[in-house]
Amino acid sequence: MADDNIIKRLAFRLVKRHIAGFTIESALNSVRILNAKKLHATVTFLNGHVHDRVKAKYNTNAYMQLLRQLSRLHLDAGISLRLSQLGYDVDKGFGERNLAEIIDAAREGAKFVWLEGEQSVPDVPKLYKRLVQKHALLGMEMPLGYKEVRKEYNIKIRYHMHNMRADAKSADAKGLVQEFSRNISSLAERVGSVTVFEKDYHVLSKVINSCQGKRNLIFELPLGYEKNINTDKQARGMSVYVPYGRDWVPYIISSIAEGRVKRVATTLLDGEKNGGGSSNAN
Repeated sequence: MADDNIIKRLAFRLVKRHIAGFTIESALNSVRILNAKKLHATVTFLNGHVHDRVKAKYNTNAYMQLLRQLSRLHLDAGISLRLSQLGYDVDKGFGERNLAEIIDAAREGAKFVWLEGEQSVPDVPKLYKRLVQKHALLGMEMPLGYKEVRKEYNIKIRYHMHNMRADAKSADAKGLVQEFSRNISSLAERVGSVTVFEKDYHVLSKVINSCQGKRNLIFELPLGYEKNINTDKQARGMSVYVPYGRDWVPYIISSIAEGRVKRVATTLLDGEKNGGGSSNAN
């Protein structure tokens, strides 16, 4: 256990610029810094794998507190959550009631809420269809090829081109970026807004240039990758995904880490799953 804790601390030192911190206060401070650079923020709480109502309620209250603080401090930020965090896997009705409380808090503060996609919860589109009528500042993360879209929908696409960074200048990579840009432009004409999430600013900037003139497009980078944005013009239409919380390992594996850091993080997560601690994936 002591060795695992040492490894985890060392791994965190390598990725800590991508995590706002462990508390709501640390997340709020990151949002303040981003807002000062004219950047919008989307905040998420890294505390998942809920197996009981107590933890689900804790997560629900944490998101409601976060929304109230963002509103009270007049910060330009919304939140992003997974239904499994709210107890949807424990009891669907219970999870939906928790989500309804969060939506009410978001509506009071006029804050945006993203529903993230996850394999264990296939009901996101059905819930979204109902809830977006109640709170227009609501979005859902979906695959690019999702067909059942409406004009009032707000869609987020996670653009997984970052594994091609070393080959970003190749003809194939260029063609993929162009094809993706065409699909995004087409989708933007059919829905309320489209957010494109990608950690490689070099690749993302190519998509931005290809999609010029689309007013309902937002481009989002994970925290720690916004250093390439240096002017107000570049910051326009940009958002930064701000995760906070102690259960950072699964997020780093899925969204940030590569090579040795990813292997170390995966080993840490496997150790937690096998009894070395509680596994809480976001």
